[in-house]
Amino acid sequence: MLFRQMKYFAAVVECSSFTEAAERCYISQSAISQQIRSLEKELGVDLILNDQRRAFSDVYVNFELMQCGCYAELSIQNPLSKKEKIRLEELRQTPCILISSREQQNAEQEYYRNTLGFGGSYLFADNLEEARLLVVSGRGFLPVESVGTLPPEGNSIRRLPVYQGDQQIMRNYCMFWKKDQTGYYIEEFADLLRRLLFA
Repeated sequence: MLFRQMKYFAAVVECSSFTEAAERCYISQSAISQQIRSLEKELGVDLILNDQRRAFSDVYVNFELMQCGCYAELSIQNPLSKKEKIRLEELRQTPCILISSREQQNAEQEYYRNTLGFGGSYLFADNLEEARLLVVSGRGFLPVESVGTLPPEGNSIRRLPVYQGDQQIMRNYCMFWKKDQTGYYIEEFADLLRRLLFA
């Protein structure tokens, strides 16, 4: 087990987000995901920490850690930034900016379009700084899931909660492991992680 992998895992826990953890560690989101998978493999545990992207499977224990509200960061020059909240439909004419490696772009776009309902066109950035430069220049909006440890947006950007109907869009973050590998230590670890997230 590498110290670097433990550092990445701790960053994911502290940030409650793979994207934010990757920013903090100065690597891509896909790279931090690969390091976490490598740590899981080395420990011999089929344990996955991820956002829920599809229906729960009966083969796995689906341990819900937390829910995070979805927000959109917009340039203060965008007329939509004057609102208190923004409806998903109002964002369809504004390009969606996603932070993603080149290899993950299609998967990320498909998830945001088909699962979360963000229609319209997409732009991609390698990191948060690049994504926010696109926002400030009026090129689109940046969806963010958590605001707890996310660096402040600055004076040129406004962060608004994104609603679908009367409800803010929420994202579930979960731990998954195979039911046939469940045990005391895995369950205790999952519970400890949940308590750390709400501390």
